[in-house]
Amino acid sequence: ARLTDHLGLLIASDPARAWRIEEAAEHLGLSGRSLQRYLLAEGGTFSEALRNARTDVSARLLRKSDLSLGEIGFTCGYADQAHFQREFRKVAGQTPRNFRKHGGKIHKSVKTVL
Repeated sequence: ARLTDHLGLLIASDPARAWRIEEAAEHLGLSGRSLQRYLLAEGGTFSEALRNARTDVSARLLRKSDLSLGEIGFTCGYADQAHFQREFRKVAGQTPRNFRKHGGKIHKSVKTVL
């Protein structure tokens, strides 16, 4: 498995946490700089991994819960609903509302598995 996958699982275990690269690296037994190098070698960055992991969790919640968009955004670590919507759209190519309305289907090719 790729380190990006391990990092995604770590973030998904507590998506509301204010994750910092140094803290995540420590959980993975690495230095912050080593984690950054490994992620770059795999074609990504910490902020992309964070966004993708939070989007994965929010996509599951959009599909399987009746929580409001604001509640889902808060649960996934976003300060407000607008921030949640912007970040979700970057990954999924649509707003969380449209994603939920269309049964959790992605309308564009994305890097992450939603």
